[in-house]
Amino acid sequence: NWPTVYAHAWNTAGGKNEAWPGAQMQLVEGNVYSIELPANEYTGIVFTNGSGVQTGDCTITGDSEQYFTP
Repeated sequence: NWPTVYAHAWNTAGGKNEAWPGAQMQLVEGNVYSIELPANEYTGIVFTNGSGVQTGDCTITGDSEQYFTP
């Protein structure tokens, strides 16, 4: 469990949603977090606690809701 979760998204053209560590995600409940990103803008995403611990790279596909689990 991370007290704060950030999402860092990017695309193949070098675009990013925000500088590292990314945008802080909203806690939904328990260990579920949420973030909204523009459709079809990003191709990859990584999640981090902002203190050096992070997931591997995840691929964003399509323009609908995406769900990722560690």
